[in-house]
Amino acid sequence: MVTSDDEVTHLRTGVEKSKHASAADIGIAYHRIMEFLDFSKVMDLSGNVNEEYISERAGFLREHDAIDPDVYEALDLNRIAAFFTGDLGRRAIAAAAKGKAMREKAFTLRTVRGGREMLVQGVIDCCFEEGGRMILIDYKSNFIRPGSQHEAELARIKDEYKVQIELYSEAIEKGTGMKVSEAYLYLFASGETIDMIN
Repeated sequence: MVTSDDEVTHLRTGVEKSKHASAADIGIAYHRIMEFLDFSKVMDLSGNVNEEYISERAGFLREHDAIDPDVYEALDLNRIAAFFTGDLGRRAIAAAAKGKAMREKAFTLRTVRGGREMLVQGVIDCCFEEGGRMILIDYKSNFIRPGSQHEAELARIKDEYKVQIELYSEAIEKGTGMKVSEAYLYLFASGETIDMIN
């Protein structure tokens, strides 16, 4: 589901504009752009990423105060385009074309963890059906810390979101009746995909 243009005006209601582009603000902006992209328009007829369309949607959000100008200036829209050039992005586009993708899907999950009943609410960035199974994607704006070993940083990020992905997978499985066979974090900062199941 693509969030409509009419819903943009409600995103910033009552929120004071920031003066600096924080890492959190930039991450929210990347998520917001992904939310408002129509995946059927992201690729042109030649199979190339339509960067003009991505730029137009980002500009629309900036013009309607859904992204602050200072945050907009800090964005690198090539990072969004990079998602769609990869295998995972192309698979998401193909699923959306068949009406088998869900984006920004809110859920409430009643589950038991550690012997305690819990009520969990969340929003799934993207999931899609492929061959009778579900694929989960969660967008992240985490940076690889400078001076750190790259593989260790990826392992740290994977560990940080392990429980979240388990809960989101459980919500998808209970909601669709289909198993989540693949789950990924997509890091906008580096353009990398972290496999959360294997």
